[in-house]
Amino acid sequence: MNLTCRLALILFIFQINNLYSQEFTISKTDHIAYEVKDLNKVGDFFINIFKFKEIEIDNPSLRWFDIGDGFEIHLGENKETNNDKIKANHLAVTVNNLENFMEYLKDNDIYFESWGGKQLQYNIRPHDNALQIYLTDPEGNWIEVNQRQ
Repeated sequence: MNLTCRLALILFIFQINNLYSQEFTISKTDHIAYEVKDLNKVGDFFINIFKFKEIEIDNPSLRWFDIGDGFEIHLGENKETNNDKIKANHLAVTVNNLENFMEYLKDNDIYFESWGGKQLQYNIRPHDNALQIYLTDPEGNWIEVNQRQ
């Protein structure tokens, strides 16, 4: 291989390497998706309790919701789903006044608890002092609601 070909090959390898090593950034969060057995029951819960706006889509086995700040929940119906429901796996939203939200939940007979399981109480998250509670949707999927200090 002559010098010109070698130089061209070396430059080509540098360009390919440069192309694949460029840094990137995540521009925003987009959505969370999970399966539910009863799409209408869980979807209506998000509309009625959290007041999320439903996004119209042309698929009867899916329901999408705009929960604010460009973030969405995508629900898919699967009558056979059997997901483990553990509190550490949860959706989290922030409210401006947790105590008002807790009263709203009580008025609507929605059970909630602290991280440690204390009924109808909040806890203070140790690392940032956010107030937080946990509740579940009608199928037992955990949702954290917090108020940042």
